Amino acid sequence: MLQVETPTKVYSDTKDKFVPWHFRSHNFTLMALWTKFLVEASEREINGTVVEMHDIHLDKLDARLAANLPEINILVISSSRWFFRKNYLYEGGKLTGCIYCSEDNITSFDVTTAIQRALRTALNNLSNTPRMCIAVNISKNSNTSTF
Repeated sequence: MLQVETPTKVYSDTKDKFVPWHFRSHNFTLMALWTKFLVEASEREINGTVVEMHDIHLDKLDARLAANLPEINILVISSSRWFFRKNYLYEGGKLTGCIYCSEDNITSFDVTTAIQRALRTALNNLSNTPRMCIAVNISKNSNTSTF
């Protein structure tokens, strides 16, 4: 489409993690919406310092994704990189386990299980959205230079 028409940037946040472009002559909006986990998550802090760990709520869709879901016709999901670190997993508001931890009284989950649960939440929300998506594409991309 970029060869036919130059889109108008509708909005951009400060880090370009949410950017919709509108193709006026086609009445089509392309939206880049970046989310680490597809589901709600927050970075952990220890003594006021952000660390490379997250609290991930596997049963709550990321708020920005949820707010924009009714407007999405084609959804491409590419996610997993952020799961490959020590993360704490929650469901129903309760800590259910963690990834890459060996703490007493906390169930250890593998990365695949966490990704499956997050993806299940995203797809369930997608199927319950009044305006259904035309297509869903799920891919796993990785760039070794980012690791």
